[in-house]
Amino acid sequence: MSLPLLYLGAPIRQNHGDDPTKNFILKYYLDGIRHLDFPKSNISFSALVNDSHDDSLDLLMDFREKYGHEYRKFILESVTLGAHPYTRANNKCSYAHIAKVRNMWLEGIADEDYVFSVDSDIVLLPDTLTRLLSHNVDICSALISNLYGAMNICNILRD
Repeated sequence: MSLPLLYLGAPIRQNHGDDPTKNFILKYYLDGIRHLDFPKSNISFSALVNDSHDDSLDLLMDFREKYGHEYRKFILESVTLGAHPYTRANNKCSYAHIAKVRNMWLEGIADEDYVFSVDSDIVLLPDTLTRLLSHNVDICSALISNLYGAMNICNILRD
C-alpha cells in the first residue's frame, strides 16, 4: 500500500507587538515538521509569509536550504498585502485578511491527497500525521495543546 501525498504548512505572519512567543515558536514549529514520522518525499511543504515584520522569512529560507531537498516540494512565497497589525478594534478586518491569505495558500495544492493546515504556533509530535491518517476519513482534526510545555494531541475530532 502506497502512502498518500500531503500538502502541509500554513500562511505565516508574525509582527512586532503581536504575541512575542510566535517569533520564537516558529523554530519549534519547523523542528516539529522536520521530525514527523512520515516520509518527507510524500510531503509538499508550503509556507506563505504575509505582511511579516520579523525574521520569519529568513528562518524559513534557512530551513529550506538545510532540509528542502528532503521534501517532495518546498513552496515558500512572500506577499505584502498591507494588512494592519491585529488589534481588537480591527478584528473584522483581520479575519477578512486571514481568510484571503489562507485561500491564497490553498491555491498551491496540486495533486496531493490530503491537506494539513498547521498554524505556525503549533508544535507537532512525530506521530501526528500517522495518527490523523489512521482514522481513514475525509475530514479529521486534532486539538493540540502547546500550553506549559504539554505539547500533545488532546483529542482527535473526526466525522
